[in-house]
Amino acid sequence: MKELKDGRQSLYLDIYHNGKNKHKSLELYLEKPTSAEVRQLNEKTRLTAEKIRITIQEQIINGTFGQKYIKKDITLLNWFEELTEKRRKSNINYDAWRSALKHLKSFFEDRDHILLKNLTVSILDDIKEHFRSQVSQNSSASYFDIIKHSVHQAYREKLISDDPATLVKSIKYNAPH
Repeated sequence: MKELKDGRQSLYLDIYHNGKNKHKSLELYLEKPTSAEVRQLNEKTRLTAEKIRITIQEQIINGTFGQKYIKKDITLLNWFEELTEKRRKSNINYDAWRSALKHLKSFFEDRDHILLKNLTVSILDDIKEHFRSQVSQNSSASYFDIIKHSVHQAYREKLISDDPATLVKSIKYNAPH
């Protein structure tokens, strides 16, 4: 708690996480206890602060404290479209990304769209097999590597809490003759 000039007390949490101390203001204030009504209000404020403390403690225990999930409900297809658009603007490997996008769209023609947060090894294996059935060995290897790259990037940008692409083997390229 920090005493303010107007007599109120500002509530803070001292958080020790990953070897660092963090002083976080809860933006909650206790008023001077001048009446029973104010004391009751202060008690509610303390309970709110305790709920916040418990939530943060649970996040630390679960390993999710400090993670920012910006677009929790973005689908794999929408995410891949965003990345492909960035490739178009930068013109870096855009043709390969555009082709991978075309085949990813064909994968989802008769399936429900998958949220990034629900992506599994099994779904990635299904995408890999779909690519193998649609295009040559080397094209499917290239497209699938691009899909895996997009999942890795989603993980690095904290859009997903784990990276299932690390558990899926890439398609082997055929050696040139």
